[in-house]
Amino acid sequence: MSSPTQSGSADGLTVVERLFIALLEKQPDSVLGLIHPQGEWTPTVWSGQQTYKGPEGVREWLAQFGPGLEYLDLRVERIEMEAERGAVLGVVFDSREGGMFAVRVAWSFELEEGLMRRGQAHDSWDEALRAVGLTESANGQSPRDR
Repeated sequence: MSSPTQSGSADGLTVVERLFIALLEKQPDSVLGLIHPQGEWTPTVWSGQQTYKGPEGVREWLAQFGPGLEYLDLRVERIEMEAERGAVLGVVFDSREGGMFAVRVAWSFELEEGLMRRGQAHDSWDEALRAVGLTESANGQSPRDR
């Protein structure tokens, strides 16, 4: 297991897990506290190919979902982490403009100095894993699923 100062915390959660928990708990300031000053976030295909830079860029992306992230919801299906890199598979629910839009997304993450340095959406789980040099775990489970 990685040391808490590199990719996790004293509670055993990785930075990526803490990031998604903050999103699920509608805590934008907690999300921003996990972003490296030179962090880069390319969120999803439907958000376009824009890359948001640093905590201020991520704040701009989060703002579209309301001040309390009331128009954003997530369901995380899988997380694979190894040292300073990882992948997440989940469903994003966007309820802006009175409707509901859902899209399944795979993201890759790279960490630096205990913070998210790079996060990028991919078209598939395999593509996200490959982007950070990971492979599917035995039995198709992530280490945390076992």
